[in-house]
Amino acid sequence: MKNHGKRGKKSGNPIPPEEVIEVAELPYGVMVRQGRFIETHGTRTQSEMDELVDYLSGPYTAELNEEREKNSARLDEIFGATDPLDLICRASLTYAQVDPESFRESMNDQLPSHIEYLALQALPYVESSPQREQEVDALETAILTSEAIKLTRELFNATSEIALFRALKESRGKENNVEDEYILRTRIESMNVRGSGYPEHLVRVLLGCFDGFDEECRRILGYTAEEAVSVVHSMHNIVEERVHPLREKATERIGPLLVLLKRQRRKGSGPFPQWLVKGSLTAGKNFLSMLVVAEALKDSRELCTVLPAEVAPDISLSDETVEAVLESFSCKAEEYNPDRHKYPVGAHPLTERPVLKTPQGYVLPVPAAMFEALRPRMEDLLRGAAGGKLWERYLTARGKYLVREAVDLISSALPASSSACEVPWRSTVTESDLDGLVFADDVVFRIQGKAGRLHAAARRGAPGRMKKNIEELIEAAGLQHQALADALRDEGPDAIGLGQYSAALSKRFQFEVIVTLDDVTVWATDTHQLVQHGSISENRPIPWVLSLTDLMVVTDLLHGGLLAHYVMRRQRLERQAFVSAHDELDWVGHYLREGLFFDRYLVDGPDRMRLLSYTDPIDAWYLTRDLEGIVPAEKPTARIPKELSELLSRLEDVRPEHWITASLALIDGDEESWGEWNNFLVRAQQRIRSVGWSNATQVYNDRLGVTVYVNHRIVEVRKLRREIEDYSNRKKSELGPPNWVTIGDAGGRRLTVYVIEASHEGGFERVFMHSMPPKPKQDSK
Repeated sequence: MKNHGKRGKKSGNPIPPEEVIEVAELPYGVMVRQGRFIETHGTRTQSEMDELVDYLSGPYTAELNEEREKNSARLDEIFGATDPLDLICRASLTYAQVDPESFRESMNDQLPSHIEYLALQALPYVESSPQREQEVDALETAILTSEAIKLTRELFNATSEIALFRALKESRGKENNVEDEYILRTRIESMNVRGSGYPEHLVRVLLGCFDGFDEECRRILGYTAEEAVSVVHSMHNIVEERVHPLREKATERIGPLLVLLKRQRRKGSGPFPQWLVKGSLTAGKNFLSMLVVAEALKDSRELCTVLPAEVAPDISLSDETVEAVLESFSCKAEEYNPDRHKYPVGAHPLTERPVLKTPQGYVLPVPAAMFEALRPRMEDLLRGAAGGKLWERYLTARGKYLVREAVDLISSALPASSSACEVPWRSTVTESDLDGLVFADDVVFRIQGKAGRLHAAARRGAPGRMKKNIEELIEAAGLQHQALADALRDEGPDAIGLGQYSAALSKRFQFEVIVTLDDVTVWATDTHQLVQHGSISENRPIPWVLSLTDLMVVTDLLHGGLLAHYVMRRQRLERQAFVSAHDELDWVGHYLREGLFFDRYLVDGPDRMRLLSYTDPIDAWYLTRDLEGIVPAEKPTARIPKELSELLSRLEDVRPEHWITASLALIDGDEESWGEWNNFLVRAQQRIRSVGWSNATQVYNDRLGVTVYVNHRIVEVRKLRREIEDYSNRKKSELGPPNWVTIGDAGGRRLTVYVIEASHEGGFERVFMHSMPPKPKQDSK
């Protein structure tokens, strides 16, 4: 989030003052939060920055270390003063609970990783922790739990700051510190952030990879992938069925207690201590809430502990099968290494094996963590126990599944598309294969899939492992794309054995996609940095890189022309290389809400910008759509005006030749141009009723003219086609743009599209991949 430029105002397009939410002074300059993205502006000289970095990485880091040691020692004291497992269970039930109706990632700082860290610290105590023999003070235990959580949050903050300040010191004076930035971001995010996949997608990938291996899994592991998933769901449901009525009763008790408190505040007598009565009413309400919840959850350990015998009948499995699952994912006390795990760290043992085994049963502190752990852990067990031919057969099946699923997802989002998997080719220079090909109308997606695993060390930011994984999962796929592009350019599709796909491989819009099985967010979200890193060629278009689970979200939410437009905007952002986001879903959320359009900042704007979270509507839709008793959230859709959206839907439904090009031409402006199209379409309906025809044109930056030509007096599409060809050529001659798109509309399903495209250098690729102005010329009748 570095920025060495200064904020300026773009003439004719100022930022509305109401968008500025926060302006904060930082040690190195100013932070401005506008809407859902952050700008930072450096105001210090280089010598002042050097002095600041010396202080932050020296004396201030020493202070942070001292405070961190103090907090860690106090956490050990708390574990000694209470039942560690009870504390973990109480924290799990009160801290990281997600209410699907109210959860907002943008407002949430109660991270599951905090509970995982507490559980990791308690790991040495858990296996020998005896059942509590005497009643405990519920309030005292709740207070200790709150203190432990507070200490954990401070430990996370201090560890992140120490990593940042050390990285600043080490990178000072380096000309290209992209690798250092990747390492720092990976280390910090691995501590705080879990994978971006939703549970339903993680399960879908797990079952897809292990499809056809049930017999081997049951023989070697004692359970199948589907049975493992059912155990996780059952454990979660059992705990929820225990806890839900207790929470309901606690909520019912708060109201009457608050009435008593208010009465005592008025009359002076009552059951509450004076310190509570004299405080603010809000503080009193919060204390009473904590009190009743603490009492309701006083048996947290018992509430969270589950036995195989309780799970088995719920899902019609044997006790032995359930136990095999839980044993596979139980983290042993010896996995805790005080030298490595005393302070927060990424990819620790509990992220791989999230279950705690106790003398009384099994506890799952963070249920969602199991969905992340299922596939990698089962793969490790299968490889360790079987190896050899079985493992090789699984790897082959896993790779085929990845490609097939990626192709099916994109194909399903493009109406009337065709597709192919594992297409071999051979040139005079090399030979390879194209993993996937999906094409429809004027668009083709060329897909390379990489099913390799991301090492735990790479997730923690180890430079060597990161470099190796980038090479295996991204760089190798990029080279395959480059080799095919070179062969097509130099020899042509017929010569390299792709003659049957000649038409597809010459389509107007060619998208290169790299799909991985593991989450590669920290590298893929800002893929342009891999160019600076040297992993992707700087002389070629930057591929669209994302995980399979992210692709599932994209294709759930975007289809047809919108999918093509989103990928274009993503590639354009990588070309512009000044806006970053946490993950692909933030890009999707921004596209739906604001269009991934940042052109107003290209003139005198910041060097770098970073989005805040844009996934709240997406989270709400996935979290609520399959829950009983909860009204599902609306599916997020692009905020395109109604009449324009309906025209796009008609184009996708009728699908005249070049319908995707027409869709892109209509929406690849900003909200102002969308509004102009929408206003015309509204006026056109009125004009059609009176005279039967209407048309409008917008010209973008003297490079592209777009016309919507409506004539309901024409019955035959062929006649409409001739009319719009004449009209387009005349307007092009008058106004001068080298490229032109006209949508002819005679009503109903009578749609046709006429396209004029200049040479490659001035053609549609250049038009759509470079910035479009916010205020096009307009002409309408």
